[in-house]
Amino acid sequence: MSEPPKQRRFWQLHLSTAVFLMFVAGGLIAANFRLTRGLSDANGDYEIRSMYGFPLRFQRIYYSSGFEYSQPTFVPTTKVLADVVVFVFVIATSAFFCEWLIRRREGKP
Repeated sequence: MSEPPKQRRFWQLHLSTAVFLMFVAGGLIAANFRLTRGLSDANGDYEIRSMYGFPLRFQRIYYSSGFEYSQPTFVPTTKVLADVVVFVFVIATSAFFCEWLIRRREGKP
């Protein structure tokens, strides 16, 4: 007798979904760190700003002529938690959408 096909496990993803999620995670990590360069002033000093956090910026570090100062020096946990929630939501939504497209194409529910 032939056995019915096995049910797919809930957490099992297709390889194409995993590769796509890898790129999504890389994009989110790149968006999390932003490096901007400021203009030079009359003394020739320049300013480089590093900002961490996406979509909420939770830490900014300024470099000006070799002098480093950070504002704020603490990391607000509410903004970090909001960023983590957004990351998890974006990755989960992307995974669900990719798996939905694959299942629809295969004709499986």
